[in-house]
Amino acid sequence: MIKNINEIKKEIVRIFENKEKLFDSIPESVALAIKLLDHGECRICKNINGEWKIEEWLKQAILLYFKYSNCVKDGFSYDKIPLKFTNWSEQDFAQAEIRAVPGAIVRYGTFLAPKVVLMNCFINIGAYIGEKTMVDSFATIGSCAQIGANCHIASGCVIGGVLEPTNAAPVIIEDDCLIGANAAVTEGIIIRKGATIAMGVRIGASVKIIERTTNKIFFGEVPQNAVVVPGTYQSANGLHIGCAVIVGYKDRGTKINEELR
Repeated sequence: MIKNINEIKKEIVRIFENKEKLFDSIPESVALAIKLLDHGECRICKNINGEWKIEEWLKQAILLYFKYSNCVKDGFSYDKIPLKFTNWSEQDFAQAEIRAVPGAIVRYGTFLAPKVVLMNCFINIGAYIGEKTMVDSFATIGSCAQIGANCHIASGCVIGGVLEPTNAAPVIIEDDCLIGANAAVTEGIIIRKGATIAMGVRIGASVKIIERTTNKIFFGEVPQNAVVVPGTYQSANGLHIGCAVIVGYKDRGTKINEELR
């Protein structure tokens, strides 16, 4: 019997690397790893001294979970991944201290911290949602995305997910961030603490993030407390290409929708 996280990790890496070994059901180590993700005891990325470190073995566990699972009917779904709330009672919701309106779809293997509020949204396996964060209507949070505490993911947002390759970084949104309606953050972008992404901004790995006052260009990361709006810049051949523009930096004391908690 597997006893600790280190044993789980070693077994998952061994199974993942041994492509020819087959199982008739989900291996114990894989089931335990997904349970750890679901309970928030492990997460896909850890912040170590300001740097985010990918726990690749947990992404391997998710891929193995898909491989060795069979589709089952779960409410209106027929899928390999069960839904997080399928067997939850009123007491389970009360103990978890979360709110979820009808239409909130969350896959098993997702962690929801206390005081999370979910409107009719979709959250994929491996995602981590921090305390007091609100995920608004029709927002989509992809597999393994990491969302901090006291954030607001507004209506229609797309937060990209990633499973393969297993060493690829997911989207990371740190604490106290606001992601405006219909914004899209994809391809492993990091939104640093306190940033505000305005409605309709699209940020991917190749999108320039331009600081208006200095013309400094960022790729892949929005600085702490930055306020970002949609923009364009003119290329050498005269084309106007979409970008994101940092128009300023907000007060560190700004609170996000505290009255909704």
